[in-house]
Amino acid sequence: MAIASKDAGARVGIDVERAAERAPSFERAAFSARERELLDRLGGDRAEWVARLWTAKEAAAKATGLAGSASPSSVEARSARPDGVVAVALGPELAAARPELGAGPHEVRTERRSEHVWAWTVMEPATGRPHARRPQFSEAER
Repeated sequence: MAIASKDAGARVGIDVERAAERAPSFERAAFSARERELLDRLGGDRAEWVARLWTAKEAAAKATGLAGSASPSSVEARSARPDGVVAVALGPELAAARPELGAGPHEVRTERRSEHVWAWTVMEPATGRPHARRPQFSEAER
């Protein structure tokens, strides 16, 4: 899976994860209390929403170029819409390291394909505005 932008200065982030039941210890380690409350409010397939929020956080961290040094608290999921768009905010460390992006919120689109959830975002440094457009697939991928 790959994503690209025509804008050479854009920051691209993508992540893929299997939507699977996880132990409560994973949720405590991966999500803040506020994010766990968001998961409670979302209802539906919790395993899918856990994967959507987790991949959204990972994609946003990757878009900063600093995902390798980021922790789960480096990006916070603030809200999620039924269409899979997750609003995230960069934590203080990432926001300070990438001030051109601003803290957010930034939109990250998530989608489920079979047993996997994937998330993607493209952030433009000049404005910090994300572009989470639906990608175009070739006929072979459909």
